[in-house]
Amino acid sequence: MGGDRRDLLAYPKVYAFLISRWPLWILQAPLAVVFAYLLWSGPPKVQDYPQNPATILIWVIWWPLLLLSALVLGRVWCGFLCPLGGAVDILNRRFSAHRVPQGLRSPWLLVGSFLMTVYLIGALDLPHRVPSWTSYFFLGIVAIAIAMALFYRGRAWCRYACPIGAVLGLFSKFSVLELRTEQAICKSCQCRRCEKYEKHRIGCPVYLKPYRLEGNSDCILCMECAKVCPNDAVKWQVRPFGTEVSGSLGLQESFVGIALLGITFLQVSSMYPTFKALKGSFQWDGELGFYAVLFAAAISLSFMLTMGLAGYARFLGGDWRDRLGKVGPFLLPFSALAFLLLNLIHLQTEGGSILKMLVGSGGTTVAATGHVHIPPSNWMVLLSFGLVLLGFLWGVQILAAHVRGPRSLIAAIPLLLSLGLVASLYLGLVTSMPQSNPLLEVRGSGEIIKDTIGDMISPTEIRG
Repeated sequence: MGGDRRDLLAYPKVYAFLISRWPLWILQAPLAVVFAYLLWSGPPKVQDYPQNPATILIWVIWWPLLLLSALVLGRVWCGFLCPLGGAVDILNRRFSAHRVPQGLRSPWLLVGSFLMTVYLIGALDLPHRVPSWTSYFFLGIVAIAIAMALFYRGRAWCRYACPIGAVLGLFSKFSVLELRTEQAICKSCQCRRCEKYEKHRIGCPVYLKPYRLEGNSDCILCMECAKVCPNDAVKWQVRPFGTEVSGSLGLQESFVGIALLGITFLQVSSMYPTFKALKGSFQWDGELGFYAVLFAAAISLSFMLTMGLAGYARFLGGDWRDRLGKVGPFLLPFSALAFLLLNLIHLQTEGGSILKMLVGSGGTTVAATGHVHIPPSNWMVLLSFGLVLLGFLWGVQILAAHVRGPRSLIAAIPLLLSLGLVASLYLGLVTSMPQSNPLLEVRGSGEIIKDTIGDMISPTEIRG
């Protein structure tokens, strides 16, 4: 496995903790209660976005921190923390008996689920609309996951349909944790308990073959394989950050990475007044139609650009699929870090304004129209420059590994220029965009809150 990795299971206390069933209950049970409360608090409670914990805790706090955790620790959320995954495991032991049909195993189902979910979140603006929409959205996800758990063995939802898993799988390529096996032991082992999924003896719940595992994308680090392995061949290892990023990506992974880049630019653009003016003048099917056009354009253009780069980069060798798999890692560091940066900016700007509203100040009213201007702090500006520069330099390093001689170097120049142009444009957009919460405005005492989407919410007054 290499001298730069350390097996955490070699430590007896860590091993005992990770293979025990108790950590799952200890971690998942409180989170299940919290998420149940958030989903319940959406519909019946006050429908002003800043006052409802469903939107604040899910979109402003949980989502950015989830991305950050996947970038560092991989899919630990899926294996140890996700309460929905725990519920699926319980249902599997009692009801499900069928293997997932071949038609549902297509990786494009996961890609489609991801794109549809991102579109709905953006088109409906769930983080900033009535909290009941957030509750109904996640209740729909819970219903689909439970329905699949009642019919199919294992975490079929997690492996083949979860839109969050699509992003976490891509981010997990950066993580410092990995699950691998001792190949010398596995080659002589015939029991294959680690891949068998039975009601009373669970192997891998996401249908992986741990003894063939080479990447982090699908592994949820749940340790079920280690719990049933009779030879202690499973390793839970610490590795250098970003070890897996430079490897070739599959076609679907490349597409998700490319889509993230287009979605990130679309989300940043939506912060500008020009975007809002265009949305207001759009005549076809209102905001949903406007966002549908822009969403389709962002996905199509980003994919066409990368396909063009893959076609041009003949020095990478192989057919267009192989080239795309090699160009994908070249763009992945910048794409992932840019998406993470956008969500961290939301955490800083909207989290700060929410905190300001909660603590209050004398004679201040918070209104749900307009903006609370929160200047980017020095650390956020430095973080923006740092992450963009890191993504650019990382991409250059990955591309340089494929350069062989002067001819291939000349051929690589357009790719480098394209990445530099994208990085510069994104940095300019991020550092100059309005650093504000689009639903909050600090006003003088006595003014009222009006909802940005019409009369769906009655006016409310909040005084400091």
